[in-house]
Amino acid sequence: MKSPNVVNIDLYVFFRSLLEQWKCVAAVAVITAILIPVALSLKDNRDAKSEADNLVGLASLSDEEKLDRLSESQREKVVYALNQARLIEAQENYDANSLVAAMDEGNLPVLHYSWVVSGTSDTVAVSAAYRLLLEAPETSDVVRTALAPSCQDIEDVYVDELINVESNDAVDMYVILPEGTDVEALKTGIDERIKDIQKSLEAEFGKHEVHLISSEEAFVTDADRIAERILTDDNLKTLKNNYDSLRQAMSDEQLTILDIMLTGSSDVQPYVDPGISFSAGRAAIGFGVGLILYIFCYFVFFVFSSKMRSSAVLSETYGIRELGTTSKYTFKGLVFFAHCMLIYKAFRKDTVDGKSLDAIADAINTSVKHNDCSKVLFVRAGISKNYYDLADKLVSKIKKSGAQVKCIDILPKDSDIADHDSVVVCAGYAQTKYSDISAIASVCDHYGKKIIGGVWFD
Repeated sequence: MKSPNVVNIDLYVFFRSLLEQWKCVAAVAVITAILIPVALSLKDNRDAKSEADNLVGLASLSDEEKLDRLSESQREKVVYALNQARLIEAQENYDANSLVAAMDEGNLPVLHYSWVVSGTSDTVAVSAAYRLLLEAPETSDVVRTALAPSCQDIEDVYVDELINVESNDAVDMYVILPEGTDVEALKTGIDERIKDIQKSLEAEFGKHEVHLISSEEAFVTDADRIAERILTDDNLKTLKNNYDSLRQAMSDEQLTILDIMLTGSSDVQPYVDPGISFSAGRAAIGFGVGLILYIFCYFVFFVFSSKMRSSAVLSETYGIRELGTTSKYTFKGLVFFAHCMLIYKAFRKDTVDGKSLDAIADAINTSVKHNDCSKVLFVRAGISKNYYDLADKLVSKIKKSGAQVKCIDILPKDSDIADHDSVVVCAGYAQTKYSDISAIASVCDHYGKKIIGGVWFD
């Protein structure tokens, strides 16, 4: 008799049993496919609410109060990053809205006007006055009306930069011409504008003449703008790199305060619960978790169960010869749902419903004769009453061989063992305890009685 100090784990039986329970596996997987997305959604909502409440609380504070929540070194970094961000934003806004920025500085189309002032003793002062008035908002209005319809609503600063006026010996005016500019309307407007300026300046400087020297369209290269653009692009790249480095080195609290100060408190909205949200990805994760969880829990139960779950336990753990297996589907109620009948019978097609009883009886009878036994004790060790009919049929087949057979349902007493020559053990899947077989083996060893084999009721 082997020492029963090892629990036998039959992986084939484990996976076969698991396959029978596919309905339970699927049910658990579906439940977790629902519960896990719900749990994750609730967690996301809780985190979002906490974050939103924190932002609303911060937004209600003044900028100084926001910064007071930080240490001095942290506050300095936030203020510095804030200035950097605003410089970047200003430059990006200019690049996005400026008409000139979108044009090629190396080949700018311009309208060039040149006037000469005469009939006055102070030509330099009068020319300078013309320059100042040509740079006034009224001139920008003239230029705006000549621009393409899509440019009519741009900010004044982007119209002003289209105009450049110089005054030396003559008054030179350059107007950059964005695509779609009505040049003729612009010329008419400038002609009217110069007349209005002349009238206004005669009141201050007296009677004088202003002569148009030239009025032409041309293409020019603005070297100053090109150099400025190169420098601006380099500075912007450096600013962005510095700003990104600053953000990466900041704590979550610093970043939150910085972002609120940049976007403004009005952009911070109170939390609105979006409700439970599902996603295919999270449902798939939940389904997978359900499968793994069920398999793991069932494996732990399978390993640590005190009841036998494989016929191999008889031979491998206790050294008892396996005389055969007989099967019968006996599940009812909820257990019926947990064990698929079709799969159960597919794996036991040769043993189900008494098909193997004759072969088992022949093995027992042969063993009885070989061991010259006349009295056989048939021990139904913990098997379910649902299998008693199979056990009774087996006993009747053994009796036909002439042997005396006694069938008991409880662990044998000393007197039971002493009165018989040999023992046949009946063990059942998830029914018979390891301790039951150990107890039977112990009594048989003590009285020197042979266990001629075991029958497995599956």
